[in-house]
Amino acid sequence: MAQTNVNIRMDEETKIAFDKFCAEIGLSVSSAFNIFAKTVVREHRIPFELTTDTPNSVTAAAVNEVLGDAREDAAGADSDDSAADADAAEGDPENKEDLYSISTGSYYESPDYCGDESDYYEIGIETTSYRGTLAEAKKIAKKLRDKRSAENDNRFQSVYSWVTDSKGRRV
Repeated sequence: MAQTNVNIRMDEETKIAFDKFCAEIGLSVSSAFNIFAKTVVREHRIPFELTTDTPNSVTAAAVNEVLGDAREDAAGADSDDSAADADAAEGDPENKEDLYSISTGSYYESPDYCGDESDYYEIGIETTSYRGTLAEAKKIAKKLRDKRSAENDNRFQSVYSWVTDSKGRRV
């Protein structure tokens, strides 16, 4: 198969560190990028998790509120009760740590009806990532949904939210 050149720009510190890493594991930089490219082509996806560490201000406020409530609950709990609760919660799927996607959206029904069916128009779905427990992610989704509903001004017929896990399953 014919070979071609690809030029990649990166900062010098990253290049030096990447060269060093590749040498340590016995790969050339070219081989490492070829492995990456072939994996992307074969799997039709980036072969690692891409996330952002900075949620938008609305989500950050919801996260802080949920975590603040959890800290207050923990501070007020009796130590004997909290140890028993921790043991009981260990097997609970709601307490599983994972990376969750929290989506919130809304729609309104068109005034133009086609027979028995009407048209629905989606109004901005917002999605953010959150690393924590499923129970926390669900509480954050509810707070985001409630906030969007409060801002509704009767423009939307429905406001909804959902949570998906790192495998893309709705939970």
